Amino acid sequence: MSPVTFPRAELATAYSFLREVMGLGSLIPIPWCVVLFHVAANPGKTQVEISHATEFTTTLVSRAVDYFRKMGLVSQEPSAEDRRLKCIRLTAKGERFIQGMLKALTKE
Repeated sequence: MSPVTFPRAELATAYSFLREVMGLGSLIPIPWCVVLFHVAANPGKTQVEISHATEFTTTLVSRAVDYFRKMGLVSQEPSAEDRRLKCIRLTAKGERFIQGMLKALTKE
């Protein structure tokens, strides 16, 4: 299955929501938001897979995942195929966060 991607216009709208409505724009860089949306749309991908799909460096993806993990929005689980790899998924809190963002975006 190919990864889900988001058109740039939708990402800009989502980031605008983060910045204006939630006051998070100064805290979360746009590429990190893209990583979070990608995790939401493609649960269970590794950081390397996310890096390839988003065309961001593995360092950027790693920092974003660490930040969102500390916020409680994502979790890292060992891969079934290779336990050295970590699969990234939204937590229940992360799912509520994304659903709240999508709900607010569709009201506009």
